[in-house]
Amino acid sequence: MANFEYQPEKWSDAFNQEKINLKFILGDIKVSIEHIGATSIPVCMSAKNVDILLSINDIIDATTVQNLLCNREYRLVPQYSDVDCLVLVKKTKVLGYGITLRIVQYASQRYNEFKAFKTYLMEDRSRVRAYNRFREELLKKCGADFETYRLTKQNYIEGIVKENFRFE
Repeated sequence: MANFEYQPEKWSDAFNQEKINLKFILGDIKVSIEHIGATSIPVCMSAKNVDILLSINDIIDATTVQNLLCNREYRLVPQYSDVDCLVLVKKTKVLGYGITLRIVQYASQRYNEFKAFKTYLMEDRSRVRAYNRFREELLKKCGADFETYRLTKQNYIEGIVKENFRFE
């Protein structure tokens, strides 16, 4: 795994370029495209991966969106996908960053969870520092074991969202 770094200008550029690319590929399909994850948070360190939340109005459109994107350099990651969230990845050529794209239904439980964690971090820089420390320690502990790193981080995030937010 890569070391963490802080390069908000590059992350913002990578997101904005990919947002334009996604709008072009998806044409008239109505979607919302949002920058999420560590690269979207000021003073949050991240590996070279930009997370994007692509929300759709009707989950039935997910297959259409997936097919369009998989024909354009994205690939589905089935082991990280489920019925509520499709995960696609791509390596960008322009900035050398990876893109992780999560396709969810707008205003669904998963959508709210992704947005809630970003809100949680944005509200208080001490939370960002704690999250940075957590990931640095986890990286040292897990080494090259990406799956353990991913699952532990996911459990951490889910715990924070569950403790701090209520969804109806």
